[in-house]
Amino acid sequence: MAKAPRAQAIDPEAQYRIKLNRVVQIGTTVLKPKDDNIVKGKRLAELGEAVTSYQKV
Repeated sequence: MAKAPRAQAIDPEAQYRIKLNRVVQIGTTVLKPKDDNIVKGKRLAELGEAVTSYQKV
């Protein structure tokens, strides 16, 4: 059986382009799956299972 790919180490100060599987609210900002969302690594770690993929920008 194949192993799942290792997650990249998340740099809390770097920016990441993310894909979401649901609408997420961060403070007064609403992030939608259809939008091109860019967040810092600190926020990426907080979003957890709502993130389907991410890539360092």
